[in-house]
Amino acid sequence: MVDPDREPLGGDEETVQVDETEMRFRRKADTLERLKGNPDADKIMIAGAVECLDDGFMGRIRLNIITGRGRFQLHDFVERTTAPGSWIVTDGNTSYSGLADRGHEAIVIPKTVPAHIVLKHIHRIFSLLKRWSMGVYHGLRKKHADVYLQEFVFRFNRRRHYRSSFERLLGIGVKVGAGTYWDITGKRPIFRELKEAVRGQDEEGREDTYLRARLADVPLKYAKLLLNQDYPPEREQYTQEAAAACARQAPDGVRVRHPLRHPYLFGLDGTSASSGSSPRSSAGAYASFCLAWRTAAISMPLLP
Repeated sequence: MVDPDREPLGGDEETVQVDETEMRFRRKADTLERLKGNPDADKIMIAGAVECLDDGFMGRIRLNIITGRGRFQLHDFVERTTAPGSWIVTDGNTSYSGLADRGHEAIVIPKTVPAHIVLKHIHRIFSLLKRWSMGVYHGLRKKHADVYLQEFVFRFNRRRHYRSSFERLLGIGVKVGAGTYWDITGKRPIFRELKEAVRGQDEEGREDTYLRARLADVPLKYAKLLLNQDYPPEREQYTQEAAAACARQAPDGVRVRHPLRHPYLFGLDGTSASSGSSPRSSAGAYASFCLAWRTAAISMPLLP
């Protein structure tokens, strides 16, 4: 949802509020209740910027994950998200001092005054973000957080342009191209690459690939598969084996032509459901197929 040609915020002495916040992220074993009630839960640091329009409303926003509140991290965020000539308004954090080609106003906020009273626009953004993440997604995973932040930015910046937002999203997709899960998490598909590289190798080559997998922290049960001369099987062979296993497990009277074919098309008597079989027999065939396919899937080897 990020347009590579999007314009930075501000410019021509326009006011941009910048601040940072912390937000808890969920681990795999965390529940929503545990996340809310644990003050020591791990957190991610987020930097945000919002345009302050002359009529008192908010303009566009930017959000990014940062690794710290130091001078290097904050200056990099401001320079990437705001245009030269902008008037940057921040709190009293001295790390913002010395911004290049930008005016800067630091407001020291007393401890007795809530920060949202002074920097109301950016803290309203942070409040909406936290409520959105906890209410819609029940907490964000750390490795996916940056993508969700960009989704929030896209939605907020087009909050008054519902009709054009979808067309804009299609345009960004055409311009950027297809993305993968590995682009989101920043991790390479190591095992997938090794699995394709091991095809046709001899025993010595498979041992070298196994060692590379272990050095790349691939789990042992997956790395051992690379030592098998029959691994990885061809896709057509695996599909045929799955269909055969499913057919063996299917009850009498249920005809299974292919494991991926929708089962309710066939009745218990083997005739097509669309050619006169009753809905009850079709439902029975569907239930029998689900049981057979679940049993066959358990007995089949796991292909990661």
